[in-house]
Amino acid sequence: MIAKLALVAALGGSAVGAAAVLADDRAPAPVPAVAAASTPAEPTPPPMDARDVRVVTQAPDAKGGAPWAIRRFKSPLKNGTTVECSEVGRLDGERFGWIGASGAFAPTLPGHAGTPMICKNPDQERAVGVSVQRFTTLTQPENGALEPLETVTFGVAAPAITRLVPDDEPPLAPGADGIVLRIVAGDASPGRLLTGVAEYRDGHRVRFNRTGMPRPKGERPVAGTETVAVRAPDPAGGQPWALIATRGDRGGICVTAPGRLVGTRLASVDRRLGIAYPGFEMLQQYCPDTRKPPTRAFPMRLDVLGSSVGGEDPRGRIERRVLDNRTVYWGRVYEDVVSVTIRTPRDVRTLVPSGLAHAIIAVYDGGFPTGKVTATAHMKDGREVTRTLYSE
Repeated sequence: MIAKLALVAALGGSAVGAAAVLADDRAPAPVPAVAAASTPAEPTPPPMDARDVRVVTQAPDAKGGAPWAIRRFKSPLKNGTTVECSEVGRLDGERFGWIGASGAFAPTLPGHAGTPMICKNPDQERAVGVSVQRFTTLTQPENGALEPLETVTFGVAAPAITRLVPDDEPPLAPGADGIVLRIVAGDASPGRLLTGVAEYRDGHRVRFNRTGMPRPKGERPVAGTETVAVRAPDPAGGQPWALIATRGDRGGICVTAPGRLVGTRLASVDRRLGIAYPGFEMLQQYCPDTRKPPTRAFPMRLDVLGSSVGGEDPRGRIERRVLDNRTVYWGRVYEDVVSVTIRTPRDVRTLVPSGLAHAIIAVYDGGFPTGKVTATAHMKDGREVTRTLYSE
């Protein structure tokens, strides 16, 4: 899944917060959920030439379902090198396959991208040391939204590694062929990329899955304090939009950029496999900016997000005739603001600030290539302040 995101400051504020509830507009009628089998197919990599195929590891399912397994194979590449790949999947008797959001087992061929997979050659293994990922399997009840089912931690470690110590889950000891595999019922992931330390046999330690993101200046979010600050429906249905709030280490409130919500986490969904990966928005947490907080004179610090990230209900997109892409207005407002009215060439919405950060969010399909978009803050004392918002 390729996501193209453009984040543009509309009113110069860097602090954001919870989202708002529509006060005037009637909420759109819910759209029945679409079973995984009927959703449009997502891009699938070309099949690999799989050789020496074998199942190397099995593990029980956390909910008593079909057992989990790791299937390994080797594949020659056009450049003359050979990679070794590990696929995580489910077993139905002797058959290896996958169970998607529909709950049905489907056998898969090795190297056909029918299950999550990790591939690397021996040189990469020595250089990287460990390749490990975490995802959440999903279920989609009839007439319901996608829900988290189980959390899977899966990876491959070099022979010299004796233990993996994740930052936010118990240590993992590589088994046969360096495989690590853990299945936990429910949404056990804190919604962030799995990071941690790999411990080698000679005693040295190396961090894995480093994000390369600069350390934030000033206040920092405290891990483990994440909550859903607020959510807003998508115009086509499907995954709602949300902001995740986190306590700051100086007593403030930190908030992520807007993202698509699965359960209580922001996530990127692979509908083809029925799994969710942590959303990159968790790496973009905004803590209170003392330089530009909302004030009585400037009561709104709003940003705009232009997004082509998927997650909408495919049936809803057709039935409601909504446009592709999304425009999301979001941000903090001053504590004396009782509501904010956003006027676009398409409609007028009045939002009620919500959450400790006293903030708003509004999600539109498509964009506004013509006309003007404004936001009007309605204060407790009856005063109104209007600002022009960025639009495209």
